[in-house]
Amino acid sequence: MSFSSDLKMFNQKLTEMAPRTVLEIGEDLLVNIKELTPVDKGRAKAGWDKVTTNEYSTIFNDVEYIVFLEEGSSTQAPNGMVKVSIRKMIIDINRGKYNLR
Repeated sequence: MSFSSDLKMFNQKLTEMAPRTVLEIGEDLLVNIKELTPVDKGRAKAGWDKVTTNEYSTIFNDVEYIVFLEEGSSTQAPNGMVKVSIRKMIIDINRGKYNLR
C-alpha cells in the first residue's frame, strides 16, 4: 500500500468517527509523531503542535528542516515520523482501538 492510499484510508476512517474519537486519535497521532522525531537539540521534537475542531485535528511543525527529517535524513528516523505514525494509527483503527460510529 502506498503512503498516498494510506493517507486517503486514514482520512476516510476519521470522517466516519464521532468528534470525541477524532480528538483522541489526533492526540495519539501527535504523541506517536513526537516519540519518533529525532533529537539533536530538540527543536524538531518541540516544534510539533496541534489545532483541533469538532471535525478534524491539524498537526504541524514549523521547524524549517522538518520535511528533510520526514524524508529520512536522520538515522534516528530513517522512515520518517508522520508516515510511520499514520500507518500505526490505521492499524490501531482497523483493530478496533477506537470506537467507530
